[in-house]
Amino acid sequence: MPYSFTHWSEFTLRNGLHLLGIFAVAVILNRLLRVVTNLVVKRAASQTRADQMREQQTRTLAGLLYSAGTKLVWGIALLTALPEFGINVTPIATLAGLASLALGFGAQNLVRDIITGCYIILEDQYIVGDYIQVGETIGRVEHITLRRTVVRDARGALVTVGERRHPHRE
Repeated sequence: MPYSFTHWSEFTLRNGLHLLGIFAVAVILNRLLRVVTNLVVKRAASQTRADQMREQQTRTLAGLLYSAGTKLVWGIALLTALPEFGINVTPIATLAGLASLALGFGAQNLVRDIITGCYIILEDQYIVGDYIQVGETIGRVEHITLRRTVVRDARGALVTVGERRHPHRE
């Protein structure tokens, strides 16, 4: 009998049930993640441009969280399912952990900026059209992303805040 046939004949009902359970848990977690990220969205209270932009920003943030969460859930499900096929996941998990650690150290400023941007959007610290002061810069908010805020100062110059450690005049 060929090796592949004997190998697959050892794949039992128990292995199949484990895989089905892993898949079911991943699907349930994915659905739960969808519900939780939909709670992040702040619906526009009125038809004003600021309210519409706030809703769009929170929708974008919710989509980002859902996308990252989904990838994490399915990645863990895949790593959990691979041993059912006789694949040792320890080297893969170790390599992924080391890569994550290296990426985390290398992207500290990026991660800090994104987390700060999430707080700005979720806490409604300011919106497009507000006048704010950042350091010595005082101006009207023109544009907000997760990483930066663009402010138009009193002279009419655009100042980018958050992308770098110091405001950048354009």
